Amino acid sequence: MANHHQHQPTTDPHQRCEPESPMSLLPEDCIAAIISFTTPRDACRLSLVSSIFKSAAESDIVWECFLPHDYKSIISYSSSPPYLLSLPSKKELFLSLCDHMIMIDDGQTVFYMRKQSGKKYYVPRFFHSRHHPIWLMERD
Repeated sequence: MANHHQHQPTTDPHQRCEPESPMSLLPEDCIAAIISFTTPRDACRLSLVSSIFKSAAESDIVWECFLPHDYKSIISYSSSPPYLLSLPSKKELFLSLCDHMIMIDDGQTVFYMRKQSGKKYYVPRFFHSRHHPIWLMERD
């Protein structure tokens, strides 16, 4: 009795040979939904598993979940250029928000995010005497 589920070698030398797994049978949007419950770091790691995981892990569905729910208003009330909202992917927007601090609240607060966790931070400026202490606050 022949096994019809055996992996057949590919004739294209440039195509990666990926063994089938139960997860590879899931639709890509289902895999993306699962990945969206992880962290940005995990999503990047999972993108290395297979081509379907790469596509799912880089989808806007996943990266929209890693962005703050109020990211549009944060950007619109910032002194940052409006190009941020026109970046080609949510992943690029996420990385940009992590790599560049944004001034908000008329320059009184700095907003930034952590790449590994996606946590957002607000740094209000409090000045007194010669010292410039910075207080980190995490807001929802």
